[in-house]
Amino acid sequence: GENVFRHIKKGTISSRKNSVNHSFGDHKSKSSVGSKNISKEAFAILSSLEGPYKTEGQAVYWESVLAIRRLIMTSFIFLNDLILKYIFISLLCVLFLIHHVVIKPYKSKKSNLIDTLSLMLILVIANINYIKACFVTSGIIPSGSIFYILSSFDMIENCLILILLSAIFLSYFLPSN
Repeated sequence: GENVFRHIKKGTISSRKNSVNHSFGDHKSKSSVGSKNISKEAFAILSSLEGPYKTEGQAVYWESVLAIRRLIMTSFIFLNDLILKYIFISLLCVLFLIHHVVIKPYKSKKSNLIDTLSLMLILVIANINYIKACFVTSGIIPSGSIFYILSSFDMIENCLILILLSAIFLSYFLPSN
């Protein structure tokens, strides 16, 4: 079969104009994508990469955006200053959230909503951890009402994570738009 990645790099394959030959027993059967013939396996790879994303505009690059976003967020693990770490994470979350809301990369409204919700929850959790980091770095041991407030932040964090996981779980049972 043809090397699909060579054509992807050249930009000669477009999965929006596809017609698949459905002779499943034949490994050498071809799928016509645009003006090129590619194998079913290559077509499956290309479809899974572009599948959930919008085809118009530049939303098909979103897998790269997600990978870079994760790399940037995890790079702050190595910062020793907790306050600086959570400030950077919060600022990045705001930028990622704005970028996501403007681009709306997914075909499904539900997928865009869940990703927006997850980014908002990460932002809230980062800000809760920023507040806790202020106490830790200043050496203040919270007591009294401040201790209870910080303890309630832990419960709020856990509830937010539970809400996000529930939304993702329930999204599989709701009809797509």
